[in-house]
Amino acid sequence: MEREAIQRVETWMSRYRSNGRGGSPAERAELLLAILNDHHGSNRLRLTYICTGLGCTLRSVERVFKAKYGESMHKMQKRLRMERVNWCLRADPKIKLSALAFEMGYDRLSEFSRYFRQREGMTPQQYLEKVILPELAREAAKSEKSHGV
Repeated sequence: MEREAIQRVETWMSRYRSNGRGGSPAERAELLLAILNDHHGSNRLRLTYICTGLGCTLRSVERVFKAKYGESMHKMQKRLRMERVNWCLRADPKIKLSALAFEMGYDRLSEFSRYFRQREGMTPQQYLEKVILPELAREAAKSEKSHGV
C-alpha cells in the first residue's frame, strides 16, 4: 500500500522534473489528499515518508494542507480511516474485525480496538451492536414500511 503511494509520488515528481518544476506546495497537498482518499486513511501510510518522496518536509506540506482543507493531514487520515471502518461495518456487519483491522493497517486486533475505543468510546464490537445494527434495523423497517411489506 505504501509502496503504491510512493510509486505514485515518484511518477508525479518525474512529470514535474521533466517540465523543470517541482510542483507547488498546494499541488503536493492535493496529491497527499488523493493518496489519503485512495487508501482510506490507512494506518500503514507513513506521511513523513511520503513527504520525503515529494521532496519536502511534513511540516511544510502540513501548513499548506491545513490552510487548504481545514484540518491536519493526520486528522484527515484518522477521519478517513473511521469513515471507512463505519462503511465496512454497515456494508457487512458480519465482517471479521481482525480482517477489518488488517485492512485499516493494524497488525493486531488489540491495536485497532484500542484506537477505535479512543475515538468512539467503545470497542468495535460494542459499536457494531449498539450503533450499527440498530441503525440497520431501523433502515430495514423504514424500507419495509415504505414498500408496503
